[in-house]
Formats: sequence, C-alpha cells, structure tokens
Amino acid sequence: MAGTLLGLALLAGLVTGSEYLKTFQNLFTRMPQLQLTASPSLVISNFTDIEGCSRECVRQTGYDCRSFDVDNQHRTCMLYNMTHEQGKVFLRESSSTDHYRTAFEKLFNRLPNHVITIKHKRKIQDVSAEQCARRCIFEQDFRCAGFDYEPGYTNCWLTDMTVAQSEGVKYHPGADYYERDFGGALSSFISYGSGSLPYVEEHVIYSKSMFGLDLGACAQLCLSQTTFDCASFDFSFGDRSCQMSRYLATNVGGIDTDNMPTYKIMHYEKKG
Repeated sequence: MAGTLLGLALLAGLVTGSEYLKTFQNLFTRMPQLQLTASPSLVISNFTDIEGCSRECVRQTGYDCRSFDVDNQHRTCMLYNMTHEQGKVFLRESSSTDHYRTAFEKLFNRLPNHVITIKHKRKIQDVSAEQCARRCIFEQDFRCAGFDYEPGYTNCWLTDMTVAQSEGVKYHPGADYYERDFGGALSSFISYGSGSLPYVEEHVIYSKSMFGLDLGACAQLCLSQTTFDCASFDFSFGDRSCQMSRYLATNVGGIDTDNMPTYKIMHYEKKG
C-alpha cells in the first residue's frame, strides 16, 4: 500500500510537471456512451466538470483508482479500482454515461519498431501497452525510464535506462520503445529513431553544428537559436555532435538510415 500511495503522489506531480499534461483530465481517455459493470469504490454527486472527477480519481489514497464513469443525466461520478482490461468486468452501452480509463501512455513518447536495450530490469507478460505504462509509472524498486513493448506477444520490458545512457536506440521490427517524458528541453521534440537527414545536392541541410554536447544540451541549443528557425536536429552519440537544421525530414525526402548501425545517430523534430 505504501508503494501505491507514493506512486499516486508522484502521478499527481506529473500533471503540473509535464508539458502536455496540463490537466488531470488529460490522464484519461474518454469512451462515450459506455458504462463499467462494477460496483464503484466511490460515488461523487453533483460534480461540476470532468476535470473534477479526474482530479478525484488521481488523488485517491485509500485505493488505486483506475477508471471512472460519468452519468451526465444525474450528474454523478463513479470511481472504480479496476478497468475492463482486467477481464473481471466489462463495458456495456449506456445512453447517458461515459466511461474514462487511465491513459498512462500519454506520459511516454512512442517510437515504433525500435528498442532501447536487451538488458531490461523487469519483464511483464500478457499486458497491454497501457498496463505496461502504468507498471512503469508505479515501479518502486527502480526508476523506470521507459519500456520496450512487443504487441504481438504482449510482452512488457521495463528499463531504467534513458536514450542518452544507452547511447541511442536500435531498429527492431515488431517492438515499440516508449520513452518516459521527464520534461526539460528534450520533451519539446519528437524522436524519429535511428537515422539522420539525408544529403541533398545543392542544399545546405545543417544550419549549425556543435560538438562535445550531450543530448539534452543539443535540444536546448536548438530551442534557443535566434539566427535561424531550428526545426530539427541530428545527434551523434559517437562524437557527441549536434547537427541543427531548419528542415524537417518530410522536406528533404525522409530519414537516411544508411549510416546505421555504424554510427549511432538519432533524429529529433520540434513538436507543433
């Protein structure tokens, strides 16, 4: 129970610390006109808005709130300590009720067909990507920094390694890497995995290059550029070089992966 309470406290802190999760409601996914066939752990009458229900679910300390129903007709919010994914209860149609389940995937950036490592801290079988994300957030034995997930086998591999610590990611069809968003400059970018912007004849692809940096510093420099609009960067873990560009991959014909795996290079593009 102590571990769960600590995890809930950390989760509440993520709402204010994450660039994306500005509200508690963003921690949940809405499933319209559906209701959970379970007895609620708590019923809140005369609620004012969905944000209030979401906040109450996240802040519960007596039990692990995993989902809630909103009865729009009677203005009640019903909190549950389970979801339909557990197989013990199911969803049924309801004209006046909407179901909300936790969406812990939103705390991670998904990179398809890549893995971060083959040395994981923990393997969890027969879980969904959402359940895997939840296990990572509430992990108490180590600082879970992300996970590799095999959708075909429903295997979840938790890791304490970040992309910077592992010096990049590896291309691996059939598995997806979920990188936990810890904030900072890097959270303003989307990772496109292994590769770099291609060479384009008669075009200067990179507007600025710097060496001896770490990944976070490269992201910060890209955001702070004033002489050009830095839209993306390629970071090499080998020589710790930061190649900043005004181009996106779609502007120059995609990402060049011919330098893999000789050089550990990853491509990042600014969000929005």
